[in-house]
Amino acid sequence: MVDVCFAPLVERLQDELEITAGVSARRGGCAATIVLVKSKATAELIADGRHSSSGKHNSKM
Repeated sequence: MVDVCFAPLVERLQDELEITAGVSARRGGCAATIVLVKSKATAELIADGRHSSSGKHNSKM
């Protein structure tokens, strides 16, 4: 599950955003993911997020 809060973006409600996410590292039972949120018009980085997890969990997808 991923929680994303865009509260600081209230002034930018009309902007188009580009959201990119992916796995940045995976070793054994550990994984790290990264999410980048950029303005589509200016390519300005608005937010980034990282998450790491460990253990072998069965996918719910």
